[in-house]
Amino acid sequence: MTAEEVQGWLKVVARRYPRTTRLVELTQTREQRPVLAPEVRSRRVPLRQLRRCAAICRQHGDEPDTSSVGLELIQSLVKLSTLRIWQVTECTAVLVVPVANPDGAWRMSRCNSLGEDLNRDWSAGKTAEVGGLRSKLRGWSPQLVIDIHQWVPRHDGSGSVKFSLEEDLGMQRALAQNFLAQQPDGIYMFNFPCRLAEGANIMHADSATFLRTTSVLREMGSLKTLARKDKHYPFYKELPIYAEANRPRQFHQTIRFAIRGKDMRAATVTLRFRWIAERNPHADGKFRQSSIVKRGLVKVYLNDSEISEAALRKTKAPGGRIPSGFLLKTHEIVEIQVSGRELRDGENTLAFEMPKFPHERDPYVCVYELEADVTFR
Repeated sequence: MTAEEVQGWLKVVARRYPRTTRLVELTQTREQRPVLAPEVRSRRVPLRQLRRCAAICRQHGDEPDTSSVGLELIQSLVKLSTLRIWQVTECTAVLVVPVANPDGAWRMSRCNSLGEDLNRDWSAGKTAEVGGLRSKLRGWSPQLVIDIHQWVPRHDGSGSVKFSLEEDLGMQRALAQNFLAQQPDGIYMFNFPCRLAEGANIMHADSATFLRTTSVLREMGSLKTLARKDKHYPFYKELPIYAEANRPRQFHQTIRFAIRGKDMRAATVTLRFRWIAERNPHADGKFRQSSIVKRGLVKVYLNDSEISEAALRKTKAPGGRIPSGFLLKTHEIVEIQVSGRELRDGENTLAFEMPKFPHERDPYVCVYELEADVTFR
């Protein structure tokens, strides 16, 4: 949703639920865009007798997912979708600001139209946006303020994931293995040879490659025919994640990935990912941030067991576009080799933690492209 669409949606909600929702204009930006906030609460009880919570979204205009979080919160509150939510609204007033930086949202930029970072202006309050928010919060006196942010990795939207034939065949086996382990009725591989041979008529021009490509189809029918065949699992969805100082690993610093099959106990599993140290967005002043993760800075856990620093095999990789399409500076590819017995038949976790007291110049360590190679000797 654009900032204008959000504002239109808020006005509709305020008209539809007038008993619980009052739409407040906190201020206007330099470009005359309003900063709107619905106040959702029971009108039967005076405001001062209610607990008060404020949620501020999209101080940075290039963090659109935070607006979505705010809108979902508003929708849950006004629709009273569960008994628990009804109980909350009877004793709590909630003020939600879905777009605190409308000018930045219109440009999809971090700062407002004057180039000011609103998140750095709370002590001075010189911007119209933060000034309006501070004035409202001062009068409203919330017991809890939630400032919602989104980490935005650098990605220009171009590029695509490309794999070799061997990797692709390994992925087909991995897909079939995970699927068959859940006891489906069967697998339908629609147009499989054509997809791999796209752009080249390998059936006639390269018969050896064609036979190699299609031979894997004979393995897809059952776990028995897939047993002890090498497999390649790419876990790119919802990556990258990032780790920062003094944050528990159990939440957004954990990658969950599924590998199924009892034969895995006889395999060697190589986990592989890329990581890079990025400048902390909260850091002030000029300094050079090395993109290489300092040795020992981040602890890595496989299924809650710590992997020693010595077991992390690191290879420096040059800057450029990586297979998933992201543009990185010089970074490292990290490999962890373990026995298949150390993985679970089902969901596994790879977690990252930076156990140190935070400093504003501590980097964010970003993790990309988790892969797992399951090999049998």
